[in-house]
Amino acid sequence: MKKLTALLIITVAVLAALYFAVPAMMAPPVYKVSVRTLYNGIFYESIPCSGVLAPMAKQNLSLGTPSTVLMVHVQEGDVVKKGDILITFRPLVGENALNNLTALYPAELAAYLAEAVSSDGGILGAAEYYSKTGELPDYFLDFYLPEAVTAFRDGSAVLLSPIDGTVTRLRVSAGDIVTGAFASVTIADLEHMVALVQVPERHAGKLQVGQLVNVYSSLIGADPLPGQIASISHEVRTIGGLLSGAENVLECTVSLPESPSLRPGFSVQTYIFLSVHRGILLPYEAVRQDNNGDEYVFVVREGRAVRQDFTSKFENNDGILPNSGFFVGEQVILNPPDDLEDGHLVTIMEG
Repeated sequence: MKKLTALLIITVAVLAALYFAVPAMMAPPVYKVSVRTLYNGIFYESIPCSGVLAPMAKQNLSLGTPSTVLMVHVQEGDVVKKGDILITFRPLVGENALNNLTALYPAELAAYLAEAVSSDGGILGAAEYYSKTGELPDYFLDFYLPEAVTAFRDGSAVLLSPIDGTVTRLRVSAGDIVTGAFASVTIADLEHMVALVQVPERHAGKLQVGQLVNVYSSLIGADPLPGQIASISHEVRTIGGLLSGAENVLECTVSLPESPSLRPGFSVQTYIFLSVHRGILLPYEAVRQDNNGDEYVFVVREGRAVRQDFTSKFENNDGILPNSGFFVGEQVILNPPDDLEDGHLVTIMEG
């Protein structure tokens, strides 16, 4: 009898445990999630681009004819005004000019290419570029300016500065005999800088002269410089391709306010503003994509994760502006677990 009673008690205890334990084991899991509350704000659509600082005005000045350099009136770093005398020289004439041109041209070309850097930001050297294309890179074409030269009656002439600026490169000395085909001196306006910005070809139809641009550089700290698109190139060119994938770009010139901190050659990051939108922005941390490529987020509704598909109107650095389907005050789940599905129970973590 005692054994029967003990067995009965054990059976009742086991059944009671199963009664309470099995439902708990069968209950669906509850996921602890972090959320972001959606709000209505003003968001800017922009194109992120990279570029480089350059003088607004720069002139590579050649003598334009085989000549003997009589006197150099400036040195690198000198600040000059428009009309200042840079070089006094005597043009060679007749057979003497032809002989010197033939003899000196190869050496001058080699020297000029040797000091040049790449027109593609340092990837392809100018000498290699010349060997492949037979042309000098665009950044190193020299322009003889007839208006910068005044002839004297004794057969000598002077090279005058056509702009206010700084002598950034001087390639001749008194007594040199030169072909005149390459730059003898470079003058650049270092007080007025621009940003030469490379815009991916796919954005070409969105660009307009006058669009506002934020320009960031290590030279000016965290705050951007405000700029405007001053000009847009009419030709697409290809950059990269040796160490990275080739890309077609348009070059835009962005005007900048005067700043003593800016220096030519420094890289910049820019954002070209296209439009302003008011709406709800979805954070990238909440966005997921299914096997069909459809984008969606999970919204918390009545303690459950509800899948909400959407199509994007535009994107910026902060997130995605959807076309519709969301409301101010809704909570989207950030970094949802991989196994979270539509309808699963969720609880919001504090903090």
